[in-house]
Amino acid sequence: ALFGLNFTEIKSAFKKISPRTLAILLAIFALALFFRAFVTPQTHRVFFDEDIYLDIGKEILVNGKAALCNYGEPCREYAFMKWPNGYPFMLAVSYMIFGISEETGFSLVTLLGSLSVALIFLLSYIFSKNEKTALFAALIFSLIPIHIMWSGTAAAEPVLVFFSLLTVLLFSLAARSNSLRMYALAISVLAYSMQTK
Repeated sequence: ALFGLNFTEIKSAFKKISPRTLAILLAIFALALFFRAFVTPQTHRVFFDEDIYLDIGKEILVNGKAALCNYGEPCREYAFMKWPNGYPFMLAVSYMIFGISEETGFSLVTLLGSLSVALIFLLSYIFSKNEKTALFAALIFSLIPIHIMWSGTAAAEPVLVFFSLLTVLLFSLAARSNSLRMYALAISVLAYSMQTK
């Protein structure tokens, strides 16, 4: 709802970006998505954590419990983890749309990792007011090997990067406009960001 209320203001902050620049950004995003979806292997790198996040997402969707199932199907024994549930909630929504599978978790992280490239562009544009600088920043970020590698996992770290970038972008827009609605959106996204890892 807050995104809807602020959509016009967000759009106006980027209305001067040329269609050519947007086309180049789309190409950079496609490159980032290609590396993250097809070049790096879709595999677990933090074997314990990733499985827990995936299972909590399933339990949120199937049983309405933000907990790890330790035993049984249907679950007979739960362990309530100390970890925040922002990322498992996103997994639950993804499972609801695309089905419960490990591939859905990998795809969610790959998508958010790729969308982080667009956020880098927007953030760089806000700070520099220069389209070429913003495109260069997006290109550099799209090619960072460690980010490419971790975007092929089901780990929470790329999700945290995405929401951290979104938070900084929204606070930057709020500071420019000094709008209470924009600050409410930025604070809400900050609160959600803190629940992703």
